[in-house]
Amino acid sequence: MCRGCLGRRFYSTTVAGFKAAMREVASPVAIVTTQSATDKGGMTISSFSSVSVSPEAMISFNMQTPTRTLALLEKAPKFAVNVLNSSQESMQLALAFSGQLGPMNPFEKFPRLFDESAGLPILKHCSSTFICEIANIVPVQDHRIVVARVIDVLPRMGGSMCYQARRFHILGEALK
Repeated sequence: MCRGCLGRRFYSTTVAGFKAAMREVASPVAIVTTQSATDKGGMTISSFSSVSVSPEAMISFNMQTPTRTLALLEKAPKFAVNVLNSSQESMQLALAFSGQLGPMNPFEKFPRLFDESAGLPILKHCSSTFICEIANIVPVQDHRIVVARVIDVLPRMGGSMCYQARRFHILGEALK
């Protein structure tokens, strides 16, 4: 008999198994930042992905709702997706923007790490930054999939950090 035929019991087993399996999937780590005329917002994401390059460059990421950052994104003309490099500062920022360092304002705690000369909080130390505008927001249960049009890319140096098994990692050498 298939495990899927066990009904309600299957659901609880599947949820635990699903979470355990997904913890082993390595994901890029990025911080989405934006601002309105009166407020700044940001959050750590690990669901960043390219969607398309033609006819327009598009990316996507997921956000659990409700969140103050999503409310700001919906009102802002543009926002930044800062792909973190593999440094201690990046790890601290990822923890801060995910709330794991306790209640604090990461923009105030780490002001030297941001460049706001373009009217948008952009991280200085990251492997790349995508300046975007919202193309679509798709509701899926308690999350929203944000699909964004890339209007500029700021490539930088350094490898990207990834998140796997509830820890941050530096990518190693390429397999041969």
